[in-house]
Amino acid sequence: QLTAQEKEGAQKYVGYPSFSSHAVAVRFAQGHFRKPGPVTAWIKLMLPVVAGEPLTPVQRAAAAADYASGANGVLPYSSWSFMNADLTVHFTRPPVGDWIAVSSRVSSQKTGIGLGEATLHDTVAPFGRSAQSLFIEPANR
Repeated sequence: QLTAQEKEGAQKYVGYPSFSSHAVAVRFAQGHFRKPGPVTAWIKLMLPVVAGEPLTPVQRAAAAADYASGANGVLPYSSWSFMNADLTVHFTRPPVGDWIAVSSRVSSQKTGIGLGEATLHDTVAPFGRSAQSLFIEPANR
């Protein structure tokens, strides 16, 4: 489970209770949500995908891969919004352990199209890659 301090910190960043503030723990090794540029974040899925079933390393890796675009603040979140149109994940071997690292980079164009791509690591070594197509538009805040 997330500690009260972790939930409070994530909820303060997100602004409301959400998946990011209650279901995952994130530790940044390089970069940060609010800083443009490449990011490496270790991510641990804290809640089961299916109630009553134990989490598998593949489920943890798939959830972590979804952070490749969101962890990379290539545009200011205060004035831009984006959604992942898809997520593709490729493994070279099964992941191991509870924590999955996502080393990600995002590129975007003035056309409203972006791409999030990442290398996925566990505590042993890199084991996969992910890619996300992004739809980007000005935020209505």
